[in-house]
Amino acid sequence: MIEETETGTCAPVSASELKPGTRKARTINIYSRLAGLYSFFRVKDGLDTVLELMAIEDGNRVLDVGTGPGLYALHIARSWPNCSVHGLDMCSRFLEIARRRALKQNSTNAHFTLGDAENMHYASSAFDRVLYCSTLVLLPNMKGTIDEAYRVLKPGGIAVFKELLHKWFIHKELFYVFWKLYVKTLGLFCRDVRGLNRTDYEGRKLTESDLSLLLQESHFSDYKVFTKGERLYAVCRK
Repeated sequence: MIEETETGTCAPVSASELKPGTRKARTINIYSRLAGLYSFFRVKDGLDTVLELMAIEDGNRVLDVGTGPGLYALHIARSWPNCSVHGLDMCSRFLEIARRRALKQNSTNAHFTLGDAENMHYASSAFDRVLYCSTLVLLPNMKGTIDEAYRVLKPGGIAVFKELLHKWFIHKELFYVFWKLYVKTLGLFCRDVRGLNRTDYEGRKLTESDLSLLLQESHFSDYKVFTKGERLYAVCRK
């Protein structure tokens, strides 16, 4: 099954259901417009570390929150064919791309659905592993998002968070110079992306101490936060 059936009580989120001009609505709008271009440039950065931290076991139910075009979810689905892998995203355009890729690689164990990371429709204790790659910084309520990760995890389950450090890296800055020019050009023709700023598509600054404090205030008691190269990681066990 490629397109997942809704199983809970919370309706999926869309930009039309959000108050216009809110940060979440702006983020959905920009990624909806740029999904194809973003998917072309998106890479599975930090994949080896992510998989090591997740410690996936055969038969696990895995949730990739903010799956985008499904790169991580589809890699996991292909590498662990006996696992049920679920990708959640607020942008329907991304999900269309992820489903096409799943069909192309015949990943029948990959499922993609529209939803809000801050208020997921999944039942409590539904997953063995939960993954957030470059997702947390784009959401207004980081604490609520972490609480949702804890809720949908089974006891003993593992949640992994990965973010790009907000430090100056030449390749990252060059990418965002190009991205900014593209957004400004697109804004000449598309009113809904005018006036967007970098935080709408890159997210807010999140440091190692910021993430440690968020997890300290969460329900997770067993967690580790660390940096590796240009990336910030956290691994949490319920």
